[in-house]
Amino acid sequence: MHRYSFRRRILPGFVSTLLAGARQTSRRQFKGLLLLVFSILLGNFACPVRAGDLWKEKSLDLICRNLRAVDTNTLHSTFGEYLDVLSLREKLNVPSIKSVTIDEIRPILQSAVRLRVGPLELFTDEEFTSSGPCILLFDKETLAAIDRDYELHALWRVRALLKGRGKEFLEMQYLLLGQGKLIAAYPRTADVSVADYAMGSDAYQYRPYLAADIVNDGETRGLLNLRTLETATDMEFSRFRGPFNAAITSLILRDRRIWASYTLVLPNTAEFTEKPISLR
Repeated sequence: MHRYSFRRRILPGFVSTLLAGARQTSRRQFKGLLLLVFSILLGNFACPVRAGDLWKEKSLDLICRNLRAVDTNTLHSTFGEYLDVLSLREKLNVPSIKSVTIDEIRPILQSAVRLRVGPLELFTDEEFTSSGPCILLFDKETLAAIDRDYELHALWRVRALLKGRGKEFLEMQYLLLGQGKLIAAYPRTADVSVADYAMGSDAYQYRPYLAADIVNDGETRGLLNLRTLETATDMEFSRFRGPFNAAITSLILRDRRIWASYTLVLPNTAEFTEKPISLR
């Protein structure tokens, strides 16, 4: 439900009916009606922001039209042997990959900060689903610029603190976002600390290739089928590993809460508060 239509059309009529009914109900019944109103209001205001609020007048389609396509040399230098993984196994439309700079993405991040949008809410925006117009490529330079100015609070961090290594970090090499895919690359396999997603421990295992499917179909919104590769020649994808070697399969967004499905002997779920993207 859009917040505008709720406030301008539905809420006034509902309040009028409530006040009229108050004259015909007991005090206890009226208190019950008030609790119902507050429940509806709180549920409505907790809804994720609409795409129009986030993108304003400049949709992803318009942004994609103004971005340059990635040339062949850049494709090979950026993705290396994983280029075949992207095209053959992930079924990406490689010609739709467009390089994005900090200047081009900053307005979206500023809107996310203003609207208190979290990382999962941003990454699963309907503009980035399978019907989206292009796939955004964030190279290492753009990612570093984003990380200098913004704290994304994402599970796959731009700079992740290496577990047990003092102040050493593992840096993301590139990020692909769009047309139903979120794909991140790191230079090597390593255990890192991700405090925002601690569940008994904050240790997660990053691998050279991490991927997930973006879903936002009105019923389910989140990242599904989290998967990894150690090398581009691995025959099968492996599960993304979290605390205590739990196999994490999905991250689902509900009422600005993140529900992580994982298997640790038995299937289970963990709940996290989705922290909003913020300025550093």
